[in-house]
Amino acid sequence: MLIFILGGVLLLAFIVVAFIYTRQQQEKKRIEQMRQVRALGDRARQISVLLDEIPPQFLSDDFKLFLVKQWQDLLHEQKALNMGKNDIEAQLEQAEQKAEEIRQNTRPKAAPIDDIKVANQVRRNLKLLHKTLSDLYKDRKLNAKTAQGFIGEIKHGFTRSLIEVYSSAAQKAENEGKLRIAILQYQRIINELNKVNGQGLYNQYILDCKKTIERLEQQQASAEEQSSQNSELNEALDQMIEDEDSWKKKQVYDN
Repeated sequence: MLIFILGGVLLLAFIVVAFIYTRQQQEKKRIEQMRQVRALGDRARQISVLLDEIPPQFLSDDFKLFLVKQWQDLLHEQKALNMGKNDIEAQLEQAEQKAEEIRQNTRPKAAPIDDIKVANQVRRNLKLLHKTLSDLYKDRKLNAKTAQGFIGEIKHGFTRSLIEVYSSAAQKAENEGKLRIAILQYQRIINELNKVNGQGLYNQYILDCKKTIERLEQQQASAEEQSSQNSELNEALDQMIEDEDSWKKKQVYDN
């Protein structure tokens, strides 16, 4: 009888332990699943934000469509984990709308960047995009050739962000007649382009800037010459007036 009691106690203990172990494993699985969902959601949201915040002129349509595809894949992975289906369906629809917008090129053309703070924000987003590409490459979702092409676009974007600011400042200064400032901004453009012109991609742009500088320097020299002539003329007129006043005073004194 005692043996049966002990056996029953052991069996009950085993059942309790097995139940607790099973519940613990289920909880671990649930926690891991939630962690995966959060990680997938974070990556999907980051791609969505980058597509919205990076000005469209900084990325090719192929690059943007590739990012939309990665966004959609991440959402499908979330959906496969059977969590937040309704929200994911809405995001999938949003991603498809973004893809169609890119294909149809319906988004208004973005104005060039004219604020250094905006340029710096674009550069920060491009850094995040570079990290995203690195992660995709490590996950074998991106081949080396395509990765190199996209990274080239990111590097060009870094340069372009500053060039647009300097160009806007140069045009504004020229329109206001501040030729020295305009020349300085064009020189900044040339200096920036020379840093990344190892393959001669920016040769024509640099040449155009140099021609613009020559034109502005000629305008400046002409303006300074005209100003000098006007100054000499004003001095001559002042001298004539002064001489005339002296003559009048002398006539009054003589009379």
